[in-house]
Amino acid sequence: MRSLVVCLAACVALSACDGSTSTGSNVNLLELAQREAQWSQEGIHSYNYDYLNAGPLGAANVHVTVQADTIASLIDATTGMAPEFTVSVPTVDGLFSIAHSVLGQKGMRVQLEFDSHLGYPTLVSASDKNPGGPFVAHVANLHPAQ
Repeated sequence: MRSLVVCLAACVALSACDGSTSTGSNVNLLELAQREAQWSQEGIHSYNYDYLNAGPLGAANVHVTVQADTIASLIDATTGMAPEFTVSVPTVDGLFSIAHSVLGQKGMRVQLEFDSHLGYPTLVSASDKNPGGPFVAHVANLHPAQ
């Protein structure tokens, strides 16, 4: 519990230091830390979810199985088979890391949405003037493994 309080206090201090780091964001570091703590308190380390990233880099539309906080398998949502090409897909903890990273970048427009019950990100969207396009990841149908 103490580490949670320290983490939240650090996030409050960081967000107070430079409000410009999350320009264009609908979420601040404090809310992100609260959602991450909510997810952590659930104690879910093995789960399944659907992941969609339509961006030009890292495009994926897969069903993901995570076991012990590690990606165990990916199934292409279109073919029902393993992806034909290597696909990089984050765990929920990885999505939180991405969200922290983009919130810390100046000039980045960030949109985050969360599952109200478990706290995990359902949308991580980040864009700037990069010609490579935005990063937009959607998570749906997350179910803890039995």
